[in-house]
Amino acid sequence: MNATTTLCNNDFLVIHPSTIMRQEDENKWLVFFPPTRGLHFIKNIGKEILDLCNGEQSVSSISEIISNKYNLELAETSNYILNFLNELFIRNVIIKKGE
Repeated sequence: MNATTTLCNNDFLVIHPSTIMRQEDENKWLVFFPPTRGLHFIKNIGKEILDLCNGEQSVSSISEIISNKYNLELAETSNYILNFLNELFIRNVIIKKGE
């Protein structure tokens, strides 16, 4: 369990192979992690962030991509994305590449 570990901007992430994602409506996705029965609902931007967790992008580069796409201030976007990803990391929905 990752409960005492947090992410940093240099981490490369992937979605845990057991994670299931399903679109519930126009702006809501269900994220389910069967081993813990963890159930989460995220908006489209959260799904977009998770799609970038492909092992090719660092947390920092994910923040830059989202910030540029939506013309957002990078520092605020980085903080939001790091917190969002940390919550899912603690729940094992995403893992560090190679773990």
